[in-house]
Amino acid sequence: KILVCFDVGAFIGVITLAMASRLGPHDKVFSFEPTWSTYSKLLDNISLNKYKFVTPKNLALSNSSKEAIINITKDPGQSYLLTDDQVAKDWLVPDNSNYQEIVDTQEISVDTIDEFTKRKKLHHIDILKIDAEGQDLNVLRGSNTLLKSKNIYYIICEINEGLVSLLESYDYDLFYIVRNGDFLVKDLNDYPYQSYKKPLNVLAISPKAPAFVNGQGLNIQQ
Repeated sequence: KILVCFDVGAFIGVITLAMASRLGPHDKVFSFEPTWSTYSKLLDNISLNKYKFVTPKNLALSNSSKEAIINITKDPGQSYLLTDDQVAKDWLVPDNSNYQEIVDTQEISVDTIDEFTKRKKLHHIDILKIDAEGQDLNVLRGSNTLLKSKNIYYIICEINEGLVSLLESYDYDLFYIVRNGDFLVKDLNDYPYQSYKKPLNVLAISPKAPAFVNGQGLNIQQ
């Protein structure tokens, strides 16, 4: 069986390389990074490690296929995609002090996971990691066909209410990743806020996943 991994918002490739290090030459890693400055470093890192089965894409993923604008911030790791509504209003700077200074804008191509996998004749994704600077929910919305069929087996993404509701509606089992910890929690009411940082990411497991059914085998705080 060929293993397929997607790294959405790959930046310079830390997770991409970690995925590739555990896979064989007949497996597939698709690495998506829309910002050109970091994409070029991603290419360098893939080349230096000689991972020929990694396919890099200078592409954003969201809930529709289109051309869009991305704001490039001083810290390129925080660059973010503008929505259609924001572009229509010529809105370039969000009212949010957490965003860094914008140094440039870039026109990019946007695709959906469903359309991309259809073109590539991929019928499943083993691991989908998403770090898309506010677009995580839209990335998942763009994978509706695969989610409906439960054929994305493991998903790691940032927590937000809409995203959690979407995954639960497809019967995914959710486990919250304890930051700076080595275990997971099933219920955020049990999250050890006093000792660890606020939860940021969630691990979602499909009912069709080949391992960790009902969390069995995972290090879960009881």
